[in-house]
Amino acid sequence: MTEKEDLNSDIKEFSEDSLKSIAKEIVIRRLFVNTHITVYVCVNLLLIAINFFTHNPYWWALWASTGWGAGLLIHIFSYYIFKKGLFSEPGQSFLAYHIFIFLIVSGLLIFIDGFSLQDWNFDWFLYPILSWALALVIHIALYKIYGTVKGDSLGMSWLDNKINKELEKSKGKM
Repeated sequence: MTEKEDLNSDIKEFSEDSLKSIAKEIVIRRLFVNTHITVYVCVNLLLIAINFFTHNPYWWALWASTGWGAGLLIHIFSYYIFKKGLFSEPGQSFLAYHIFIFLIVSGLLIFIDGFSLQDWNFDWFLYPILSWALALVIHIALYKIYGTVKGDSLGMSWLDNKINKELEKSKGKM
Protein backbone atom coordinates (compact mmCIF):
# COMPACT_ATOMS: atom_id res chain seq x y z
CA MET A 1 0.00 0.00 0.00
CA THR A 2 1.44 3.39 -0.98
CA GLU A 3 1.63 6.34 1.36
CA LYS A 4 -1.15 8.12 -0.56
CA GLU A 5 -3.49 5.09 -0.33
CA ASP A 6 -2.74 4.81 3.40
CA LEU A 7 -3.62 8.50 3.90
CA ASN A 8 -6.87 8.09 1.93
CA SER A 9 -7.92 5.08 4.00
CA ASP A 10 -7.35 7.12 7.20
CA ILE A 11 -9.52 9.94 5.86
CA LYS A 12 -12.33 7.56 4.92
CA GLU A 13 -12.51 6.34 8.53
CA PHE A 14 -14.01 9.66 9.62
CA SER A 15 -17.78 9.55 9.62
CA GLU A 16 -20.03 12.50 8.83
CA ASP A 17 -20.86 12.76 12.55
CA SER A 18 -17.21 12.88 13.64
CA LEU A 19 -16.42 15.51 11.01
CA LYS A 20 -19.41 17.53 12.20
CA SER A 21 -18.22 17.22 15.79
CA ILE A 22 -14.76 18.48 14.85
CA ALA A 23 -16.24 21.36 12.84
CA LYS A 24 -18.47 22.27 15.79
CA GLU A 25 -15.50 22.40 18.13
CA ILE A 26 -13.53 24.59 15.69
CA VAL A 27 -16.45 27.02 15.39
CA ILE A 28 -16.88 27.23 19.18
CA ARG A 29 -13.18 27.72 19.80
CA ARG A 30 -12.91 30.40 17.11
CA LEU A 31 -15.90 32.23 18.60
CA PHE A 32 -14.41 32.21 22.09
CA VAL A 33 -10.95 33.28 20.87
CA ASN A 34 -12.45 36.24 19.01
CA THR A 35 -14.62 37.14 22.01
CA HIS A 36 -11.66 36.98 24.39
CA ILE A 37 -9.49 39.15 22.12
CA THR A 38 -12.24 41.78 21.97
CA VAL A 39 -12.80 41.77 25.75
CA TYR A 40 -9.02 41.88 26.37
CA VAL A 41 -8.54 44.94 24.18
CA CYS A 42 -11.57 46.80 25.60
CA VAL A 43 -10.83 46.11 29.27
CA ASN A 44 -7.13 46.89 28.94
CA LEU A 45 -7.84 50.16 27.16
CA LEU A 46 -10.13 51.04 30.07
CA LEU A 47 -7.49 50.09 32.65
CA ILE A 48 -4.83 52.14 30.87
CA ALA A 49 -7.22 55.11 30.72
CA ILE A 50 -7.98 54.80 34.45
CA ASN A 51 -4.26 54.55 35.19
CA PHE A 52 -3.54 57.61 33.03
CA PHE A 53 -6.38 59.84 34.24
CA THR A 54 -5.72 59.16 37.93
CA HIS A 55 -2.22 60.59 37.36
CA ASN A 56 -0.66 57.57 38.97
CA PRO A 57 3.05 57.55 38.09
CA TYR A 58 3.14 53.75 38.52
CA TRP A 59 1.73 51.93 35.48
CA TRP A 60 -0.12 49.14 37.31
CA ALA A 61 -2.36 48.56 34.27
CA LEU A 62 0.57 46.91 32.51
CA TRP A 63 0.57 44.12 35.12
CA ALA A 64 -3.02 43.22 34.20
CA SER A 65 -2.26 43.42 30.47
CA THR A 66 0.78 41.20 30.82
CA GLY A 67 -0.85 38.50 32.96
CA TRP A 68 -4.06 38.39 30.95
CA GLY A 69 -2.09 38.59 27.70
CA ALA A 70 -0.20 35.43 28.65
CA GLY A 71 -3.49 33.62 29.20
CA LEU A 72 -4.87 34.94 25.93
CA LEU A 73 -1.83 33.71 24.01
CA ILE A 74 -2.23 30.25 25.53
CA HIS A 75 -5.91 30.30 24.52
CA ILE A 76 -5.06 31.28 20.93
CA PHE A 77 -2.33 28.65 20.87
CA SER A 78 -4.73 25.93 22.02
CA TYR A 79 -7.19 26.91 19.25
CA TYR A 80 -4.56 26.55 16.56
CA ILE A 81 -3.30 23.26 17.99
CA PHE A 82 -6.82 21.84 17.95
CA LYS A 83 -7.58 23.22 14.47
CA LYS A 84 -4.46 21.49 13.16
CA GLY A 85 -5.70 18.24 14.73
CA LEU A 86 -3.17 17.81 17.52
CA PHE A 87 -5.74 17.17 20.27
CA SER A 88 -7.27 13.71 20.05
CA GLU A 89 -10.33 14.40 22.23
CA PRO A 90 -12.10 17.68 21.47
CA GLY A 91 -13.60 19.65 24.32
CA GLN A 92 -11.67 18.06 27.18
CA SER A 93 -8.92 20.63 27.36
CA PHE A 94 -10.89 23.76 26.45
CA LEU A 95 -11.99 24.83 29.91
CA ALA A 96 -8.99 23.22 31.58
CA TYR A 97 -6.76 25.95 30.09
CA HIS A 98 -8.95 28.63 31.65
CA ILE A 99 -9.03 26.99 35.06
CA PHE A 100 -5.26 26.35 34.98
CA ILE A 101 -4.48 29.95 34.05
CA PHE A 102 -6.91 31.22 36.70
CA LEU A 103 -5.15 29.19 39.39
CA ILE A 104 -1.65 30.20 38.26
CA VAL A 105 -2.44 33.91 38.02
CA SER A 106 -4.37 33.87 41.31
CA GLY A 107 -1.36 32.33 43.00
CA LEU A 108 0.84 34.96 41.40
CA LEU A 109 -1.40 37.78 42.67
CA ILE A 110 -1.36 36.38 46.20
CA PHE A 111 2.43 36.05 45.98
CA ILE A 112 2.82 39.65 44.78
CA ASP A 113 0.58 40.88 47.61
CA GLY A 114 2.46 38.90 50.22
CA PHE A 115 5.92 39.92 49.06
CA SER A 116 5.41 43.48 47.88
CA LEU A 117 7.18 46.26 49.71
CA GLN A 118 3.99 48.29 49.87
CA ASP A 119 2.07 48.43 53.13
CA TRP A 120 -1.47 47.84 51.86
CA ASN A 121 -4.36 48.15 54.28
CA PHE A 122 -6.56 45.78 52.27
CA ASP A 123 -6.25 42.56 50.34
CA TRP A 124 -6.43 44.07 46.84
CA PHE A 125 -5.82 40.71 45.15
CA LEU A 126 -9.31 39.53 46.13
CA TYR A 127 -10.94 41.92 43.64
CA PRO A 128 -9.37 40.50 40.47
CA ILE A 129 -9.54 36.92 41.75
CA LEU A 130 -13.24 37.11 42.66
CA SER A 131 -14.10 38.99 39.46
CA TRP A 132 -12.25 36.44 37.37
CA ALA A 133 -13.87 33.55 39.25
CA LEU A 134 -17.29 35.02 38.44
CA ALA A 135 -16.29 35.43 34.78
CA LEU A 136 -15.07 31.82 34.76
CA VAL A 137 -18.40 30.56 36.11
CA ILE A 138 -20.25 32.59 33.45
CA HIS A 139 -17.88 31.28 30.79
CA ILE A 140 -18.55 27.67 31.75
CA ALA A 141 -22.31 28.26 31.81
CA LEU A 142 -22.25 29.89 28.36
CA TYR A 143 -20.14 27.08 27.00
CA LYS A 144 -22.69 24.54 28.23
CA ILE A 145 -25.78 26.31 26.83
CA TYR A 146 -24.45 28.11 23.75
CA GLY A 147 -25.78 25.65 21.16
CA THR A 148 -29.38 26.23 22.21
CA VAL A 149 -29.65 29.73 20.70
CA LYS A 150 -31.89 29.68 17.62
CA GLY A 151 -30.61 31.64 14.68
CA ASP A 152 -32.60 31.26 11.47
CA SER A 153 -36.02 30.46 10.08
CA LEU A 154 -35.10 26.84 9.29
CA GLY A 155 -34.99 26.04 13.00
CA MET A 156 -31.24 25.42 13.03
CA SER A 157 -29.25 27.11 15.76
CA TRP A 158 -26.64 29.69 14.93
CA LEU A 159 -24.05 27.16 16.01
CA ASP A 160 -25.42 24.50 13.65
CA ASN A 161 -25.23 26.95 10.75
CA LYS A 162 -21.59 27.75 11.54
CA ILE A 163 -20.78 24.03 11.87
CA ASN A 164 -22.27 23.31 8.45
CA LYS A 165 -20.20 26.11 6.90
CA GLU A 166 -17.05 24.74 8.55
CA LEU A 167 -17.88 21.26 7.22
CA GLU A 168 -18.21 22.64 3.71
CA LYS A 169 -14.78 24.29 4.02
CA SER A 170 -13.23 21.06 5.30
CA LYS A 171 -14.75 18.98 2.49
CA GLY A 172 -13.52 21.52 -0.07
CA LYS A 173 -9.93 21.09 1.15
CA MET A 174 -10.11 17.29 0.84
